Amino acid sequence: MDNKNVKRKSNCIFESLLKECTHEKLNKDLSHEEIQEICDILFIGEINLKIINTENRFGDRVINKNIFKRDCECEEAIKYMYRLSDTRAGKISIAPMKGHEEVPEYSIFANILFLITYEVTTTRVLNNSRFMDPQTGVPNLRAVKEKIASLVKDNDYSDYIIIYANIQNFKYLNDCGGVECGDTAIVTYTRKLVSLAEEDEAIGRLGGDHFIICVKRRNQSKIMHALAGITVSDLPNTGDRKFVLSCWAGVMISDNKKLSFDERMQCAVDAYTMAKARLKQRVVFYNDKFKAKLDWSRNVRELLGKSISKQEVYPVFQAKVNMRTGKLVGFEALSRWKYQGRIISPSEYISILDNQGMIHNLDMYILMQTCECIKKWDDAGIDYPIISVNVSRKNLFIPNIEEIIHRITTTAGVEPSKLDIEITESATEDEFSRLLDFITKMRQYGYRISIDDFGVGYSSLSLLHTIDADVIKFDKSFADNICSSNKVEYIVESIVNYANKIGMTTIAEGVESKEQGKKLLDIGCECCQGFYYGEPLSFEEASEVIKKPIYKPILED
Repeated sequence: MDNKNVKRKSNCIFESLLKECTHEKLNKDLSHEEIQEICDILFIGEINLKIINTENRFGDRVINKNIFKRDCECEEAIKYMYRLSDTRAGKISIAPMKGHEEVPEYSIFANILFLITYEVTTTRVLNNSRFMDPQTGVPNLRAVKEKIASLVKDNDYSDYIIIYANIQNFKYLNDCGGVECGDTAIVTYTRKLVSLAEEDEAIGRLGGDHFIICVKRRNQSKIMHALAGITVSDLPNTGDRKFVLSCWAGVMISDNKKLSFDERMQCAVDAYTMAKARLKQRVVFYNDKFKAKLDWSRNVRELLGKSISKQEVYPVFQAKVNMRTGKLVGFEALSRWKYQGRIISPSEYISILDNQGMIHNLDMYILMQTCECIKKWDDAGIDYPIISVNVSRKNLFIPNIEEIIHRITTTAGVEPSKLDIEITESATEDEFSRLLDFITKMRQYGYRISIDDFGVGYSSLSLLHTIDADVIKFDKSFADNICSSNKVEYIVESIVNYANKIGMTTIAEGVESKEQGKKLLDIGCECCQGFYYGEPLSFEEASEVIKKPIYKPILED
């Protein structure tokens, strides 16, 4: 048979073998019969062959390098000869054993074996990729779901907890050692985490620094301990530094058989989201109480919108008082929401709207309502103090927010000088830069500016000499600790002294006791706002207080 026919025959056998190979068969090694069939078609006959070269990637996976045609004693050796790498195929060279003549068909024989084994390996790789995270080699979400599905019967998860986890501040590693450092860290961390899974458990990587964990409840403490901190070291570009990586985590535990794996995972994701974005807790468990909070947060936007149209959202006014003289120096307009017959606390909706990026609508609505109240006082000839309104820093990136505020104010017929804009400190450098622009423009329009919750933002001290504000309002935490911490006392005193020297007024928020007020007076902070001087007042109540002041110096009480 000439070489052309030999090649044609070899191609035929190659194609027929592949057609006969099922998905399951392709993941097994070549059999003795398949090798023998190729030899028969190529008319190799009673010739001894030997593999003389395999690429390094084969390593020890080639158990026996000798091929003995029609030698039954070596059948098992032939069967296991091509145990390839799970991920790569390699080149095979075949030559006759010593003392046997060279046959051209040997190279064709080797090529056929290589093509078949390459197909086996490629199929195995493709199959594994469906269930494997390519960067770390650990199971992915699909693998976790399929494994748990094989373990859980009748949707009974009573023995399992599901956790959605995300490494905290992983970006710091990239900043420390670059992308190579981050890549190495994620591989090390992931493999350590996944190694904790027992035979009847599953842990997988979802991509980035996110993980899905399904473990037995008996191992809950072990896995939570790991999520609290896993140490990684020997990272590129970081010397001998060690890093302890901890996770935000949402934990789902439920015996409800109606919930699928996907639904349970979504519950864990919801708990994680709440942990990271709203509650600032490292771990949040999904339970009935949490579900009620989640349902409420999802409905707040729609419910509040309906309540605004029904005028069930309105401003109330909390007094700002000079503790030394008892003089009313201002009011802060705060929102109140009456829903289904009860007053909803701002803590139940302000932070939710802020996190959802929907606080702008509420801020502008309260501004409009406050301007209407001011106009009523103007029309009645009432000499009222300056009125403050809150503007969330999320508004800083609303296009033309300064013009929007000014248009609302002037449309209502209110002079900008009658309004004080309270805005919290920035949380990031970008916000800080934008805050400077906002304050400059608002002051050009004629508004007063107060920095709210001072002391908890991005760069509190730099605000004092950078921002042209009128008032510094200390965060409530300072009043809470002013009587018990010398450190807090010294900090507040230093800031008050500096603010007084540069012409800024200071106001302490959250003053609830005479002791707090006296301590603040002693260090030079004369004005306060808080429950010591009463809860926020309705428009009618505030009108009466303006006409007939009721507040006294704190030293006289």
